Amino acid sequence: MAIETHQARGRVHDGDTDTMHDAVHKGWRRDLAEGRSSVLAADDRRAVAVPNDRAREDRIQAGAADPGRSAGPAEGVSASVGDVVITRRNAVAGSTSARERSSVA
Repeated sequence: MAIETHQARGRVHDGDTDTMHDAVHKGWRRDLAEGRSSVLAADDRRAVAVPNDRAREDRIQAGAADPGRSAGPAEGVSASVGDVVITRRNAVAGSTSARERSSVA
């Protein structure tokens, strides 16, 4: 199973909410600095809201995203030209999903 693979490679972590938000943000920044892709997986939108907001603010400050032109692809989320988003289409049964990674243009 996928979870065992991630655990064996040291990719699964736990902690209190603030600690995990900090760890996710640091990991995301490290991945990008090393030229790697980085994806945050969590069980609900609230769990990713703070790290996403921090990442978006970093990208805006670096000039990689334009906050002047933004749209709300999902409830409580903004995306601008230059942002990278991963979309999800849940299956009718809710047990599987299709994901697509795109850049906002």
